[in-house]
Amino acid sequence: MEISFVICALFIQCVLMFVNLSLSDPCVQIQGSTCACNSSLGTIDLSPLSQPPKGERSRFKTELTANAVYLYNPCIPIKGTCDEDGKCAVCQQVIGDRDYSAGTQTSASMTGDPDKDTLMIKYQYGVRYSTVKIICDQSQEGVFKPDPGEGPMNHYTFELRTKYGCYSYPPPPSPGHSGISIGSILVIIFFVLLLIYIVAGILFLHYVRGAQGIEMCPNLSFWKDLPFLVKDGVVFVFRGCKSDVTYTKI
Repeated sequence: MEISFVICALFIQCVLMFVNLSLSDPCVQIQGSTCACNSSLGTIDLSPLSQPPKGERSRFKTELTANAVYLYNPCIPIKGTCDEDGKCAVCQQVIGDRDYSAGTQTSASMTGDPDKDTLMIKYQYGVRYSTVKIICDQSQEGVFKPDPGEGPMNHYTFELRTKYGCYSYPPPPSPGHSGISIGSILVIIFFVLLLIYIVAGILFLHYVRGAQGIEMCPNLSFWKDLPFLVKDGVVFVFRGCKSDVTYTKI
């Protein structure tokens, strides 16, 4: 009986994991944009955070280490140059040294699911990498700070909490991306019904019929015969759907 419940619990967990994956809807970066993405749930657009305050080179500034300040612009290059191309998105200002690019706008890759706090923008320039985690916070216009976790050398991680990191308005329908497909819905329904069938069958056989152990499996004889039925079906098909039964001539 304990083994049956363990198997049932594992099956339920697998079904829930499958449903969770089927319902996930990552935000896909909009072509031609470095700071916007959309999904069937809406649009994320950081362009309102593009322009820096008057007299500043960038919209955001923070200290990651004691001797370095980092500038960040979500959508447009930072004013001034910290790389040869002049398209810097994340600039490392080392005290007593020159500026270094930690990622360009042209390298921006926006991926993740805002509802699961996995939305991020990744930047690169040479050996330096930057990751900016976008956190939906309706109470904040924009707060930029270092992520508390430690990353590998020359890899800088930041966190941007902003109301613009939340879904705003539904995007126009686009071919090939219309939310959950009919096939996914049918598969989810199938697994839900299968789960109900197994759980209800086990409970009925155990508490009503008094079954124990493997006898608690609903329609046990059918499942035992299923491999042989499948084998017979395959053999029948490969024979050209011809029966091997012969009749004697009269």
